[in-house]
Amino acid sequence: MPFTRVISRNGPLPIVQNMTVAAAEQLLLVSGSGYAPNANAPIGMEVLVDDAVVGRCRVLATQANTHVAFVPVFIPLTLAAASSPFAVTLRPMANTASDNWDTFEVALVE
Repeated sequence: MPFTRVISRNGPLPIVQNMTVAAAEQLLLVSGSGYAPNANAPIGMEVLVDDAVVGRCRVLATQANTHVAFVPVFIPLTLAAASSPFAVTLRPMANTASDNWDTFEVALVE
């Protein structure tokens, strides 16, 4: 199973990066962090492939302006290699803020 790091960088969101696939089935491993301007708000980020939402990383931010890790997700995909490259986008959900102190990782397993 080849492993490719697609995104490994600090924020802020949104982040866009192209990826190329070789196999018929893929798995995206996604993690990140952010904060909420207001306490007790659900926050997170959407994961898009070519502008289609394929998953979300979420968490409840119980304190305002405190950076928290989003719950990592594993997203199975079936993308056609002949259609590569694909644009992977991480974008903030409602109530979510991020800055250069937040980190984001996306790995592709084929």
